[in-house]
Amino acid sequence: MSALPATRDSWLAHLQSVHVAAWMALGGAAYMLGNLVLAGILAPEDFGRLVLFQAMLGLGVSLAPLGLDSLVVRRELWLDSPALRMAALAGSITAVAFGIVAVVFFGLALTAVSLLAPAILVATTARMCAASEQARLRLGKAQLLAQLPSLWFGVGAVALAALDITDWHGGAAALASGYALAAAWGMGLARGRIAAADLAQQRNSFDRATWNKALSLVGILASVLLLHQIERLVIPARLGLAALANFAVIATVVGSPYRVLHGGIAYALMPRMRSATTGQERRRLVRTELLVALLLGSAGGGALALAAGPLIHALYGTKYDVPLAVVIAIALVGVVRLIYAVAAATVSAMGEQRQLRRFNALGWVSTAVATIGTIVLCVFGILGAVLGAGIGWTVRLVAAGFLAQSALRSGHEAEPDAHVNGAMIRTD
Repeated sequence: MSALPATRDSWLAHLQSVHVAAWMALGGAAYMLGNLVLAGILAPEDFGRLVLFQAMLGLGVSLAPLGLDSLVVRRELWLDSPALRMAALAGSITAVAFGIVAVVFFGLALTAVSLLAPAILVATTARMCAASEQARLRLGKAQLLAQLPSLWFGVGAVALAALDITDWHGGAAALASGYALAAAWGMGLARGRIAAADLAQQRNSFDRATWNKALSLVGILASVLLLHQIERLVIPARLGLAALANFAVIATVVGSPYRVLHGGIAYALMPRMRSATTGQERRRLVRTELLVALLLGSAGGGALALAAGPLIHALYGTKYDVPLAVVIAIALVGVVRLIYAVAAATVSAMGEQRQLRRFNALGWVSTAVATIGTIVLCVFGILGAVLGAGIGWTVRLVAAGFLAQSALRSGHEAEPDAHVNGAMIRTD
């Protein structure tokens, strides 16, 4: 009699995985479509401003709850009214900080900041609600909440093109309003649980230990996010907004498939590693994922290298340059990121606390290396920026690889706070 529930649970788990993968792919495709449409109707400098806005918004949204959403995922924090108020306070601080940075360091106009800061604030609620869905293993709804802004952005971009609106703030508004929509729907899903939690005897504690844990988690996340966005943050200052637009078009066509695969590996491998019962089974999982990553990355990179130039020229004519060296470099960095995703998920699932601390520290080292490398190598144009970021990803991969081997040899399971895989990160 015990086999039937196990089979049913297995089918339900596979069905959830399909839902998650479908929403991730659909969100990535919508985001890619939106950028490709807007790259065609906007001037290169304006599209560069939009890409910079997207990078700032992606960083701000992911960091806004300051780790409280990770505590909800780990079921160490109830989603109740005090938790939402505390998250809103954290989001307000983050929104103000990013608004100041956007104006002072990146030269965005106040009109853009008036979209950026509120979007970061409302996205805090959306992330808390998505975290609650993820904690209850309602992974399809959690991923839909995470991808809803991307879906809305794709629809908005098509609408802007149909209406012949060529102000880049329209694209920024479409993306920002997507987070407001996600927050509203998330609150609708969580309203009953929030009311029940408010009436429960157990109360959240926001003491120093809670914040230390939350901030340590957001520290790991921040280093990954900065590495994902490093070219978009450095290129405008070193090469200009038109160069950023050119990079973004190539990265959208060549890099987007790798970003979706990266997220899929990170999201799917960690729970399977934690449910494996023997070291042999875990090593087999890692070998299989590495083989899949290498095959998909290599075959996809070859196909993209052949198709990217003709596709971009067919869409935009001579508006954007497509150097083959840049295409190949982005594809190679994409393969490195796929292999890293396997190693990072392994450390996340199996690493001891000491290994996780080392991973956090080495993650910041790799981000620093990428920042310096990108700044210095920008003298060689967009190719140099991609190679600089690639050096950082390679350093991060080497660190994750050594720690993953150590974790597999030790045979210990990580505590549930080992969220270093970045599966829910917006990487576009």
